[in-house]
Amino acid sequence: MFKDIEMYIKNNSKVVSLEHGIGRVIGRFAMYDGVDDYVEVKYEKDVQSRFFCLKNLSDVRLLSSKDEIDHALSVMNEKLNDESIENNCYESSVLFSLKDITFIVSRIVGLVRKDKLSLKEHVLLKLSLNSLINEIKEVYKVDQAKARFIINDHLMLF
Repeated sequence: MFKDIEMYIKNNSKVVSLEHGIGRVIGRFAMYDGVDDYVEVKYEKDVQSRFFCLKNLSDVRLLSSKDEIDHALSVMNEKLNDESIENNCYESSVLFSLKDITFIVSRIVGLVRKDKLSLKEHVLLKLSLNSLINEIKEVYKVDQAKARFIINDHLMLF
């Protein structure tokens, strides 16, 4: 994902994190040995920047394009309406290592289709939905209510 880190810094590229929301890549910090370099991300909600090791970027991914989100929402709709798809929810260690918006939407569908959610699954569903709402707000340039409406059209949740 971040092999072209200098281009992302130059373009002030936007990233998404479940925990921190939307941010921008603003710098790279090379460590002494050159093995564990860090990327600096400035999140909209935080006063200070956050640093992520380039070797382990499981908590951050590049902001999706409008086409990628449109595709993910159509996948959401298909999965919700296909009874042959099992309700499987992945282990949390796998959940946080994948970056694709379609995977996040699939995770939401898997959690929504479950009859009963554990506390951990409920928190994960809430984080995932809020992340998707924030991403739609940013990419579609709409407010939170409109972003929820867009998701609701595909999910019928809110």
